[in-house]
Amino acid sequence: MDSLTTDPVAAVLRRLYQEAERADRPLMERYRDRGMALDELLKAEAKDYRAVYRTYANNFLNVSRDFGRFLYMCARARKAKRIVEFGTSFGISTIHLALRALRWRRWPFDRERAGAHQSEACSRKPE
Repeated sequence: MDSLTTDPVAAVLRRLYQEAERADRPLMERYRDRGMALDELLKAEAKDYRAVYRTYANNFLNVSRDFGRFLYMCARARKAKRIVEFGTSFGISTIHLALRALRWRRWPFDRERAGAHQSEACSRKPE
C-alpha cells in the first residue's frame, strides 16, 4: 500500500482519470487512425502550433496511470526534494510527483483547475 492507492490521493486520481477519459475520448478516437489525422495535425501545427493546442484546452492530455506510477517511483527512488514541472494541465502528473517532493513549482496551463486538484490530493505531508 502506498500514497497512490490510499485516499484522498487515490480518490482524486480515480476521479481525474475518469474525467480525462470522458473529455479525451473524441480526440483519441480521431487520432486512432494515425495516418491521415496525424498528418493533418502536423501540418496544422507547423502553420500555427498555438492555435492547434488552444483547441485542446478542455482536454486533459494527461499521463497514463502506469506512467504516473513511474513518475512517482522515480521521485521516490531519487529522494527528490524539489521538482519543477513545466506545462501542468490538470495536475495529474504533479500529484504523482508531489507525493514525494517537499517543494514544487508549477507553471500550469490552467492554474485554477490544476491547483484545486493538487490541493485536494496533496493536503498531507510528502513521503
